Amino acid sequence: MRHTSYRRWIGASFGAALGLSYGLVSQTINHFYLPGIPLFQPPGGLLGNILLWTVVSTLLGLISAWSAESIRDVFICSAFASLIIAAITLMSGNNDQEDLAPKMMSLIFLLVPLTAALVPFFGILRWATNREVEFHITHSPFLRRLLVPAVLVLVVGALGAISLHSDPARVQITSMHTMLQSGLRVDRKTALPAPLQDDLVGEFLEHASQRYQIAWDNKNNNQYGIPRRMSSRGWEEAAVTAHFDDGWMLVCLYPDSQAEPSCGGFLEE
Repeated sequence: MRHTSYRRWIGASFGAALGLSYGLVSQTINHFYLPGIPLFQPPGGLLGNILLWTVVSTLLGLISAWSAESIRDVFICSAFASLIIAAITLMSGNNDQEDLAPKMMSLIFLLVPLTAALVPFFGILRWATNREVEFHITHSPFLRRLLVPAVLVLVVGALGAISLHSDPARVQITSMHTMLQSGLRVDRKTALPAPLQDDLVGEFLEHASQRYQIAWDNKNNNQYGIPRRMSSRGWEEAAVTAHFDDGWMLVCLYPDSQAEPSCGGFLEE
């Protein structure tokens, strides 16, 4: 019983450390590259998302170390993690009624391969947990016990760097922020930057304020029906959205990182 409790504690601790490492890097790296720009980070904002990663990873670490049956725990943990990923995917993006059923069916078919893909990761986590338990029993030196956890934390933290926006994305986000700041400094529509004068934008000066957050997305560019501009680098096309605190959002479709965007104003659903 004593070793069981220690194994579970180690599994949960490893999970917490890995979740905190990934959360810290993935949620803060864009702030370092885009200083001073308020970034949209659902569902909980910067601190809330870091806490969420830590809590969920702690739970997964505990599940992976729950019993003496390592293989069974790894598969259960992988299946549970795939369900979490499926739920997050289902709640994100455009979930119109007609799109919901096909999206759910696709996720159901992906659960098995996703679970299989996660098995190696949680297998390594369980192996590291079992290794620590053995070292605890044999009273191995602290530095020897620290090596594998430290490497795992560094590797998972490095994986969090994948969340860094690409160079074109950072240019577009900066362009959006600069345009908004220019628009907020004037008091009449004719003085606004050209993209903000478009009829599709509506009353920018009525809705806009300094309290906004910017999001970047290159997967749902068609959902708002914003007309496209010609571009020589269509592969860079992305929608940059400013979410204002009154429930209004400004969506600007950038054909590439150099061209002027086409924009529209919408109320958030």
